Amino acid sequence: MNVLAILKDFTFRCKSIFENTTTKMSKRFLNWLILTIRTVALIPGKVNLTRLSRYGGRTAKTFASNFKTPIDWKSAALYIKNNETRRYVKSLI
Repeated sequence: MNVLAILKDFTFRCKSIFENTTTKMSKRFLNWLILTIRTVALIPGKVNLTRLSRYGGRTAKTFASNFKTPIDWKSAALYIKNNETRRYVKSLI
């Protein structure tokens, strides 16, 4: 599996997690969140707004203003836990 395939799989999994949680997000914010998560995963070393803007293709002001939006991380974590547990059990059978 090459890096691009891993990145596409990572993006798909992130989108499915946030689309299936109880939190309703606009499509624009969801795309921004996925971009941010991917960028943080790929940035070497320390992560700050300047580095996010350099590697993420958006301005530091865009990242800063979108970080003010509340996200229901508990629902996302529970969704990941439930789905990954089921997937792991199915792989054992």
